[in-house]
Amino acid sequence: MANLPSVCTSCGAVFPSRAYNFPANVQKLVTSDNTESCPFCGREARLSDGVFNVTDNVVTVLAAPEITRQMLAAFNALAKKAYLEKAPADVIEKEAEQIHPEFGRIIRENSGNLSFPALLLVIVLAIKSCSVDIDAKLDVNRLVDQIQGKAPTELISDETDNNASDAEPAL
Repeated sequence: MANLPSVCTSCGAVFPSRAYNFPANVQKLVTSDNTESCPFCGREARLSDGVFNVTDNVVTVLAAPEITRQMLAAFNALAKKAYLEKAPADVIEKEAEQIHPEFGRIIRENSGNLSFPALLLVIVLAIKSCSVDIDAKLDVNRLVDQIQGKAPTELISDETDNNASDAEPAL
């Protein structure tokens, strides 16, 4: 039996999955949104998402998300922090780029289209709207409509986060 790696969303531990064992030989195994408890801290851990071949108990990654849930959660936290601290776009662009170059590009290319605080709110709402569909397209006009009439603090409040740390990339 082969074990794919799991990653704890709380303590960051990486360990062979105990809950998901696969036959010694399987082709194009698809895994998505599977969880188990972390053997170190007991909190939720996620099985690696992707498409894998298992040959003689050796796992080969055929495809995997480039942007991880943890990266998306970090970008969400950065957008919230930037909004609350009124941080300038160029500083946030550099920090976002350290999480993933695509996030820096999003800030760079869109900070002139909306006021920067509004852009940050759209980012937070976009991440809340993410689903497990990696190829999902977001309608920015619809997101802007959703933020109208709501207090910014309501939009960035942790109480309103549905699954920001569970969100799959869709940007």
